[in-house]
Amino acid sequence: MAAFFRSSVNKVAVQPSFSQFQQDEQAFYEALRANDQQAWDYLMIQVHNQFVVPQSRQNYDYDTLISAYTEGLAVVKDNILSGRFTHEKAKVTTYAHSVCRFTLLNLYDKDKRRQEVSPFQEQSADESEESSSAVRDEAVDWLLQTDIEDHSWALEPLKLAMSGLKDRCQTILRLFYIDEVPDREAAIQLNINEANLRQQRRNCVMGLRQSFNQLKNSYL
Repeated sequence: MAAFFRSSVNKVAVQPSFSQFQQDEQAFYEALRANDQQAWDYLMIQVHNQFVVPQSRQNYDYDTLISAYTEGLAVVKDNILSGRFTHEKAKVTTYAHSVCRFTLLNLYDKDKRRQEVSPFQEQSADESEESSSAVRDEAVDWLLQTDIEDHSWALEPLKLAMSGLKDRCQTILRLFYIDEVPDREAAIQLNINEANLRQQRRNCVMGLRQSFNQLKNSYL
């Protein structure tokens, strides 16, 4: 199924009228459940515009990005056609974006350094740690978006994972991921320097991800 979406990537630039799907979420979901090709074309376009286009401007390997897009949509299609996902849980486009984003983070976590670091280029320990922490920050960035309510499956384990962190960690993560306070301003608020702030944030991210991964299986 992923191969089908991959072969269709170049078609998403063509955008016919999808007004019926834009105006009626129920009709859109039912059309997807009926395996209506126009409905799937509309979803592909929406996810392409909301996921592929913005992420392509970031430092992601394009092939990995397209793999996440196609594999994520294949998962979405399987879950919709099987009835495992219903639109009452979240908007279809929001759900599809989340699945693709989560797929990207998993692929990125496994492949990013192998694909982008040349075997002929020396990398310092600091650079290696920075690359690894960027992956962890990306994952938590996805988890802590302000529209987390749309990710109904993730909300409860995320709340529990956050509540298990020390108050200092909760403050650091909320300043960066939710309030989007710049590092310089956050460091002043916390009375530490920026380097110390980034190190503490990396440690907090590691703790949050470990706790979330332990809890999430109970809610999937």
